[in-house]
Amino acid sequence: MYKSKDVLEGACAIRPYLTDLLEAIQTAEIDEKLAELLAQSQTGQKVDNRILKLLAKQEATRTWMAAFLEYNMPPEVARFYSPPPGQVSPLSGIVRYNCPQGDYVWYRRSVGEPIPQCPTHQLDLVSADPT
Repeated sequence: MYKSKDVLEGACAIRPYLTDLLEAIQTAEIDEKLAELLAQSQTGQKVDNRILKLLAKQEATRTWMAAFLEYNMPPEVARFYSPPPGQVSPLSGIVRYNCPQGDYVWYRRSVGEPIPQCPTHQLDLVSADPT
């Protein structure tokens, strides 16, 4: 079984990938539902099973979330990262950004990528990694 915090992290992290995984109508609907569930989680409600159920409805999101829960990072990011054997180290060159409200996570893979805003709150994302 997965930890609730990992499911919540996966729900935040999948949001930027929904447009690549789903058709436009599905993307908007699932993103809105995820934002609602994440807001509910911030009030102390247990929503991890509802998040998993929502993402399991579509094969693309189910597969993505399963890979996220396995690697604790988006599968697209995991492809670029293989740690040295026996050592735990931060992702080299990959920076994690999140919404200050805690419902959106985005991984910057190169310095040239512009940092987006949170689609829910229209706030600038902030680096979650120490500088």
